[in-house]
Amino acid sequence: ICYSFCTLLVPFKMGGDGGVCANNRRFLRQAGMGEVKQGAKDTVTLDKERWTTCNLSKMPLKPPLVADAVGQMYSKEAVLEAIGARKPITGYAKKMKDFVTLKLTVNELKKDIYDKLCAGEDDGSIEDYIDLYQCPITLQTTNGRNKFCYSKACGHVFGNRVLSELERDVCPTCETPTTFINLLPDLDTLERLVEEEINRKELEKSKQSGKDKEDPGKKKKKKKGDSKALKKAKVDSAVPTGATPEVWNSIFKKKSDKFESENFMCRSGMIGPSGG
Repeated sequence: ICYSFCTLLVPFKMGGDGGVCANNRRFLRQAGMGEVKQGAKDTVTLDKERWTTCNLSKMPLKPPLVADAVGQMYSKEAVLEAIGARKPITGYAKKMKDFVTLKLTVNELKKDIYDKLCAGEDDGSIEDYIDLYQCPITLQTTNGRNKFCYSKACGHVFGNRVLSELERDVCPTCETPTTFINLLPDLDTLERLVEEEINRKELEKSKQSGKDKEDPGKKKKKKKGDSKALKKAKVDSAVPTGATPEVWNSIFKKKSDKFESENFMCRSGMIGPSGG
């Protein structure tokens, strides 16, 4: 009777003998799948926002679009305004030469939305601007799930699936030799790429400053003989018409040693033999 009474007091225990508690979710099969799916959904939503929002102005991406060395996307107008106003953009991209103008293929199903966006009618939602572009080869759209890259040499944009079919590093659209940069990489990769790009820029800056310090020491000093010859040539070429070259050159010659000790008090003796 006592054992049955204890069993009633602990209804959730399997037999009341230290068994597994059936309502503890960490012991249930696939208990954490809901959290994983929710996290994946948030990642896709974030990618959609990045595909439709300028990384600088936080406004809808308005064509023409540009991308930096790590794959972040911007409205070209916003970048030009920031450069003109001398406002900071990123720690590694500060001039227009640090950006590449993207050549995207418009999804024909959303051509009307694209035209409105180009005209400045940007009062739509994220869902309106998603799938706005597509790969010209695979026809995959920019839906936040498909990965895209761009050619650094020409700016053409296409899906990453195309890279596996390329035999060499050339743009599949115009066949220009190039390197490929992933657009909008995941946040962990983006953080690493930003750090690498900042370090690369600082290294280039330090190398350039080192060259500037070395250049003055490497300059050859002009020889005195060369400067004298150049000066003589200039004097000879400036002889006035009708003047004797010997007399003209004597004006610029240094005094002889015998007159160096004389001063204005005794130069009157040079006028003539009688000193008068």
